[in-house]
Amino acid sequence: MVPIKSNQAIAEELTRITAPGSRAAACCPEPACANHGVPLPAGRYKRFGYTRHGSLRIRCLAAGCGRTFTLQRAIRRQRKPHENKTVFKALVSKAPVRSIAFQADLSPQAVYDKIDFIHRQCLAFAAAYERRLPESTRDRLWTQVDRQDHIVNWTDRRDKRNVQLTAIASADQASGFVFGCDLNFDPLADRSAIEAEAAAAGDYDGRGYAFRRHARFWLAQDLAEAMIRGDADAGRIERVRRKARRRYAHDPLLGPIERRLLEAFAVADAKAREEPSRHRRLPERGMQVRSEYTMYAHFERLRRLLPGIGKIRFCLDVDSGRSCREGGGNWDGAGPERHGGRVQAARSRSVGERSRVGQPSTRRMVI
Repeated sequence: MVPIKSNQAIAEELTRITAPGSRAAACCPEPACANHGVPLPAGRYKRFGYTRHGSLRIRCLAAGCGRTFTLQRAIRRQRKPHENKTVFKALVSKAPVRSIAFQADLSPQAVYDKIDFIHRQCLAFAAAYERRLPESTRDRLWTQVDRQDHIVNWTDRRDKRNVQLTAIASADQASGFVFGCDLNFDPLADRSAIEAEAAAAGDYDGRGYAFRRHARFWLAQDLAEAMIRGDADAGRIERVRRKARRRYAHDPLLGPIERRLLEAFAVADAKAREEPSRHRRLPERGMQVRSEYTMYAHFERLRRLLPGIGKIRFCLDVDSGRSCREGGGNWDGAGPERHGGRVQAARSRSVGERSRVGQPSTRRMVI
């Protein structure tokens, strides 16, 4: 059975993860112009020289308009713009900030400023590609979906518990293009204000999570309750694991998958597997979002990005959260048809052994 979710919370999370990629393209700033809202590559504009600072000037070619506007250079007010590439490559190589500052001969504050600049440029780059995705058409699309946990170090010696956040990503199997990587963290949420609104709305009166005003956030009281449920579930899961190990010991291929499914079913609440453990804490600034709401919003965003795809086939791990989305997702109406399949990787085997085992299954899936 798929647990009930809050549609309002899913809509709020969808708005949050869509906002960074919804950057509007440059167009004529005149509201009464016919080209207002029409992006520059449409062929309705003309270059009109440069400013003394090197910014490109554009003239609108619409009848009765002729207005000129300027495209500001992204590197304006930067003293060492040539070091942007160095900082970017060092970030991708996971170099520490002190090492980046030493290599590029920058101050630590200048490194952080360039990191913010690179972040804005990456968002603009992704937005430019995502605006063209709804125009793409294809009969079938194979998409790889996976999640990754990110551990944030503690900031207070009196409480050395770490913060664990989870990101979900989807990528095209053929090209490797990543449609999105969404983290279950809202940096703009004010914890004190939301806690006060939750108390005033009655979110602490014992009602189900789906019926709360702030159903997508982890509140302070939720963490304490999750620890109690985690201790009770640990013993039950261990008993089921021992029983499943004896039952499926004769099947080395499907046995691990069946054991994982039985362990998921052993948890009374499907979302309990996504709860923070006793060794985790909530972020001090911003708020942690329940991962299932981030997953629902992630798949809904994919549906809106790819309306011209006939069929989308998702390759997923055996996971209770994604199984919830796979079984209870509503893709009715306009949009592609979706199919989901669980994938279990034998991590103890070598790459060659996994390839030999997976080849027959791959041929069956392609056919």
